[in-house]
Amino acid sequence: MRRQYEEIEGRLVVLLSSCAVGRISHMGSTAVDGIWAKDIADVMVELSSQSDLDKAAETLGRSGFTMMSDEGERVSLFKTAHSGTNVVM
Repeated sequence: MRRQYEEIEGRLVVLLSSCAVGRISHMGSTAVDGIWAKDIADVMVELSSQSDLDKAAETLGRSGFTMMSDEGERVSLFKTAHSGTNVVM
């Protein structure tokens, strides 16, 4: 799962290159080596306060991510590939 996360992180860095990304983190059960976990990578993208969250979400939406929730200051997206990816910004 670590390799899958690294690929996802690399794609997010490219997709969000016009946003001020503070940090991208692998979280959840797939981030812990040696334990059973569903084949879904949970990823948190932290944007700086100067970033436009809506613009970042739209960028990921155009790249195949589906909006799961929009709570104003927090957005959750999902993308299905060989396995799933949850992204929280």
